[in-house]
Amino acid sequence: MSPVLTVFAFLAAVALATSAEAATFTWDGGANRNTWSTKKPNSNWSGGNAPTDSSTNAYVFAGSTRTTNVNDIEDLTATNMTFASGAGAFTISGRSITLQGIVSNSS
Repeated sequence: MSPVLTVFAFLAAVALATSAEAATFTWDGGANRNTWSTKKPNSNWSGGNAPTDSSTNAYVFAGSTRTTNVNDIEDLTATNMTFASGAGAFTISGRSITLQGIVSNSS
């Protein structure tokens, strides 16, 4: 294998490994509280799973339920934050979030 192909294969493997670690969480506001860490069965995140401490994920905010919410999870890193098409006007407060990507508003 040529050196150029070897470097390309290495970079592709690193990119795939990094993207496999991150998850995408979609806020649907389905719980009876406004906090991010609400656990099963009353999670505000689609699928019933909340992000965990010290995690790196992408976050999507959809709908118009519980649009004033509180990040009560420590050490979160967001690869991206997206406000989905048709989403209400969100106000997010609470703990800090390290942003590694972009914030986009599709609404």
